[in-house]
Formats: sequence, structure tokens, C-alpha cells
Amino acid sequence: MADEARGRVRAMVPARVARITDKVQNTYGAFVNHSVKCEDCKEVGWRCETAEELWQEYKAAQREARE
Repeated sequence: MADEARGRVRAMVPARVARITDKVQNTYGAFVNHSVKCEDCKEVGWRCETAEELWQEYKAAQREARE
């Protein structure tokens, strides 16, 4: 592999990691922000439908980050 191609590969890896990390953080943030503002979610042991969807998006982002 030429030095130029190696440099491009090295540059792509950190960018992908940063994108995935941002996605995990953003999806978790969306879940938390919703949960603290939603009257239904303030009930102990309860998640509304929207919160459950946001949680599933967060879990999917975590799985993607592990791949």
C-alpha cells in the first residue's frame, strides 16, 4: 500500500470513530432530554412510547459502535 493510501486510511478511521461516538452521545442525550421534560416519563419505572423509541435508537448506536 502506498504511503498516500495509508494516510487516507488512517484519516478515515478517526473520523468514523468520531461520527459513531457523536451518534451514541447524541442519541443518549435525546433520550435524557426527553425523559426529564416528559410528564409521563417522570413517573418512576415508566417510559412513554417516544422515550422507548429514543432508548432503542441509543442501544442501536451502541451496537454499531462496537462493530
